[in-house]
Amino acid sequence: MGVSSAVPPAVQHDRPLGASASYQGAQASDAFSAIHYIGNDRIIAGKRSSGPNDRFLLSIDNGASWAPVACPGSSGAHTYFFGQNRGTLLAGTGDTGNACIMRSVDKGSSWGVALSAAQLGTLIGSSSPKAIFGTVHLGAGRWLANVKAFDTTIKVIESADDGATWTVPAAQPGQGASAWARQMIQTGDGVLLWPSCNTDQMYRSKDLGQSWKPVTVPGAALFQPLCDAGHGVYLCGGLTTAPNGVIKLHRSHDQGRTWSSVAAVNLQRPTMTYWRDITGVDGVLYASACCVEGTSNERRMRLYRSADYGKKWTSLGNPYIGPFGGMQAIYQMCVTDHGEVFAACQPDSTILRWPLR
Repeated sequence: MGVSSAVPPAVQHDRPLGASASYQGAQASDAFSAIHYIGNDRIIAGKRSSGPNDRFLLSIDNGASWAPVACPGSSGAHTYFFGQNRGTLLAGTGDTGNACIMRSVDKGSSWGVALSAAQLGTLIGSSSPKAIFGTVHLGAGRWLANVKAFDTTIKVIESADDGATWTVPAAQPGQGASAWARQMIQTGDGVLLWPSCNTDQMYRSKDLGQSWKPVTVPGAALFQPLCDAGHGVYLCGGLTTAPNGVIKLHRSHDQGRTWSSVAAVNLQRPTMTYWRDITGVDGVLYASACCVEGTSNERRMRLYRSADYGKKWTSLGNPYIGPFGGMQAIYQMCVTDHGEVFAACQPDSTILRWPLR
């Protein structure tokens, strides 16, 4: 698969997305940074700026209503990502220091701290672990969690007992202490992906993290989004810090061995822009391109859709204009058994929903 020139997505004017607000906070009232479909109509969302008493929102009726859930003793303000093994859920905090791992064994109804900030720092030899990103269940109660810290070469930690205790595996991705990744996933093909942020290096493991090898994503400055579209097709996205710069989506159709860019977008913003999330089922995909967090009236994000496993993309514009204006960012999306997409958004503490197809 050779390198190809990324093209701007087509613009769609005739068929609106039909998104509605499943949850709507007050104007400019912060963001939801993570969302996950647990199953059986249960959806859990994590706030970007939260604390022990309001760490999560949980819906048990497919988004019709939401209730706050605490995590006593948790630290760190931003709640990121969810991993699941049946009734056990793991999530991390980050980007503000004092990162911890949180654990639920009752499908999100209650939470406790599985690894405190002090324990995490001791485990990885860091004076200031910044974040836990992307907890991944590998089967049989074995987990990997992705760590952001700049004073250690340890980038992933491991649990063999469903998240109750943690150790450091011998094999580590990344080029050194400065390397970090916002997300890590295991694909349906059994491949672990770890994109080294701000570089063109995608680390792959085909042996459940026992070894890692980098591949180059040409022309990339990798950031967060990763997606397994099925049939060996994976997608990832980048960022730019250049004023009015271009951000690219990259695609692999050989299980991540080689990559090429398939779409390029310019949001015409003077500061950092980035692809934030990609999700979908059976080749129908959505990807969010976002602007850097700023004032609540800088709402210039765009949502893109693909119906052919990510080869071609169509712009759906700003996906929702609510009582306070459009969206600034979609941080994460998930798909339910009912064929609906739920999206964790900024600003106005918004959770959106729309039909996948």
